[in-house]
Amino acid sequence: MWSVDALAADLDTPSLRMLAGLSNKPNEFEVDGYLRDFGTEVARELPDRASLLDFYPRFIAERMVQGRLPPFDGAKTLYRFYLASGSFAAVSTWTALDDDAELATTGVYGTVPEVEQKILAAAAALLQRYRWSAPGGA
Repeated sequence: MWSVDALAADLDTPSLRMLAGLSNKPNEFEVDGYLRDFGTEVARELPDRASLLDFYPRFIAERMVQGRLPPFDGAKTLYRFYLASGSFAAVSTWTALDDDAELATTGVYGTVPEVEQKILAAAAALLQRYRWSAPGGA
C-alpha cells in the first residue's frame, strides 16, 4: 500500500499513519477525509478525480515495465482499478489480461512466460500511448 511505503520512506504525518492502518477495503469517505488532511499536512493540493484516473494506470504500467511490480500483480491491480473506477475505458483491456494470467497460472490456456510478456507489452504500449517512458523500459 502506498501509504505504508511513504511511511517507510520517512514521510510521516498523522493522516498518513491513519491511511496506512486502514483495512484492505476501507470506507471511501474515511479515505477521502484522511487524504484531504494528508494534503493539508504536506501543503499539497491533491489531484482531482480525472487526473488520478489518468495517472494511476500509467504509474502501475511504469512499475511493471521497470520490474518493480510483477506482471500478474500489475494486471490484477489494473483490473481492480477498472472495476473500482466505474469501468474507465482506458484500462478495459486489463480485464482480458487478468483473465489470461489466471488461465495461464492454472494451466488452462497459455503459459506464464507468454502471458507475462503480453502484459509487459500492454504496459509498454500504455506508456507509449501517453508518451511517458519508463527508465530502463518502454
